[in-house]
Amino acid sequence: MDDEDLEGAEEAAGLAIRDGEIAIIQTGWEQFYSHPKRYRAHPALSVNAAEYLSFKGVNAVGIDAPSIDLPTDSKLKVHSVFFRKKILVIENLRNLDLIEESRFQLLVLPLNVKAASSPARVIVLQANS
Repeated sequence: MDDEDLEGAEEAAGLAIRDGEIAIIQTGWEQFYSHPKRYRAHPALSVNAAEYLSFKGVNAVGIDAPSIDLPTDSKLKVHSVFFRKKILVIENLRNLDLIEESRFQLLVLPLNVKAASSPARVIVLQANS
């Protein structure tokens, strides 16, 4: 997924990512969660897409795939772009199709552990729910 894909998604939704927001990327890949081989061959962001989101000033990026990097990228280039800018990465999101609003509050509640990553409960608060 490249920066042009993200720009196209913004245009199609009639929205623009604003400074300080969280970008949630719904690929539909969660449908393969119970098929491990297929699930691991997931879509991911390109470095250009990561730089685009960083330029837009996002605080975090979430995706419904197991990683924002391609499974073959052992250097985790996309993660590196975000980590250098202190942008939180949230992976393996579920039930994004249940979100009815284009703007909403997102609560991310990670475990209180000293580690580079942590499982988290992610909760969406919608104004009209």
